[in-house]
Amino acid sequence: MLRAMTYGDLNGVRCGRDKRPDDAKWSSYAYYAYGQDDPLITPSPSYLTLGETPKKRQRVYRGMVRELMHQDRINISNTCFIGDPDWVKGQYEILRDEMRVIFVRRSANRRAALMSDSP
Repeated sequence: MLRAMTYGDLNGVRCGRDKRPDDAKWSSYAYYAYGQDDPLITPSPSYLTLGETPKKRQRVYRGMVRELMHQDRINISNTCFIGDPDWVKGQYEILRDEMRVIFVRRSANRRAALMSDSP
């Protein structure tokens, strides 16, 4: 859940709309990172485990977001699905199939590039 939250809070940065997550108007970042009141948000139980006080949780959350910003690419494909077991299994199967398609496409592109480089 935390990975999905931080990923969502960086959407504006990734698409170039915002320079920093602090600039986002429509994310949960201000709530989780600074404790800004938002009646639409109920804190995630996983967020509450980040520290014993709101200030500690906020500091840890800001650090998690900063860490993601410094990574070369942001990927939540290894995030676990949570919910009804049948739904989780279905989501896993969809993700697995999509990853297979990507792998096959990348392999084909590599082979094509190797073939075009040969004399």
